Amino acid sequence: MLYILERIYKENSNKIVIEKIAEAIYKSDKELFEKSEKDRNLEVITSMKLALLNLIQKQDLSLLEYICKNRKEIEKNSLRKISNTKYINKIDFSYANIAYRA
Repeated sequence: MLYILERIYKENSNKIVIEKIAEAIYKSDKELFEKSEKDRNLEVITSMKLALLNLIQKQDLSLLEYICKNRKEIEKNSLRKISNTKYINKIDFSYANIAYRA
């Protein structure tokens, strides 16, 4: 997802264009979801795309711009945090739910 944000940002002269991001989300199953031949539940994928778009639309444009400019560093820090964590904390899900409802 971060890659899509960064790509659209660069393609639009370093500007956030929500409509272009939405279009990219709906066109890019391979970039967003790894799916096997057995698992082609389009309803679930469509729901996930809608949830992603909803989250993006609720974000401040300056935050999205920051993410686009710093994607590699954000991913590197996320991977470092994941590798240092053996278990997913219950609190991680609480924050995700709060962010989704906001």
